[in-house]
Amino acid sequence: MIIKKMRSMIKNYFYSFKHFGVAIANYSFLCEFLLLNIIPEKYSEKLKNKKNKLMQSFLEKKYSYLIEKYQSAEYNSGKYNKIIWCLWWQGIDNAPTLVKKCISSIENNIGNHKVIIITKDNYSDYVEIPEIIIEKMNNKIITITHFSDILRNSLLSKYGGIWVDSTMYFTDNIFQKFENKEFNSNTFTDFNGEKTCKWNGFFMGGKPNSLFSFITELLVDYNKEYDGLIDYFLIDLTIKIAYDNIDYFKKIIDDSDINNNRIFEFVEILNKKYDKKIYDELMKSVFFKLSYKGKFEEKNKNNELTNYGYFMKN
Repeated sequence: MIIKKMRSMIKNYFYSFKHFGVAIANYSFLCEFLLLNIIPEKYSEKLKNKKNKLMQSFLEKKYSYLIEKYQSAEYNSGKYNKIIWCLWWQGIDNAPTLVKKCISSIENNIGNHKVIIITKDNYSDYVEIPEIIIEKMNNKIITITHFSDILRNSLLSKYGGIWVDSTMYFTDNIFQKFENKEFNSNTFTDFNGEKTCKWNGFFMGGKPNSLFSFITELLVDYNKEYDGLIDYFLIDLTIKIAYDNIDYFKKIIDDSDINNNRIFEFVEILNKKYDKKIYDELMKSVFFKLSYKGKFEEKNKNNELTNYGYFMKN
């Protein structure tokens, strides 16, 4: 496993060196070691911040023509459509049980919205994606995950509404908070109430507007030219570029008013012994980001019910 990971790291290093320069290649390589716990955690934030600044600077220079285009554009948003967009490429009938449970939780708390499940068979009914992007996806040069970054912003740019990852679970209706918003998303705050993170790419939406168009254009132009990612979280880098360079985009992103610092806490306790008090308290947070990739057990090694076991049966 480690040998396979090292081979992938070396391959990525030389790709980054060739296309993005030695500094980005070096810092990206060092950040890979953080995942292997080889570099002390105390250097984590410093390394990540330096890497992100280098990548953002590279992309801002590379796509300065897009920044200039949107800096001088007139910003008109369209009518908000009460649509919740979800994606399961193979169709929901072929989705894992956890994903089906998450989709059901959306449908059960939908309010006045409607859910549209995007699949490989219907995505082209809603938006047009450049053929070169589709070819790269079909040839597995671009993953479905990163294809979905283009797809989600294309949909939001054209129709607005809310993009919700199919691994998000809801206990109540939060979707009305997107109505009449140019942009809204979940945020994280510190102890002083200051926003430390202003968006989640897996849960965002609003009226159809030029922010989503900018993100789409940059991602399309990038993927037309490159066969590898400068960073796995390219969509977040793209939103950060929009936020830092275009006042209108900064304004509407700063207007986000959803806050859930506990969004990842549920997935972290799924394999722990079921505790009604902890479980019920956590469910007050209304929505969570889960994962279908983890190995979750309904009972622990002592044959005790886990939070995952309770979750799946209730």
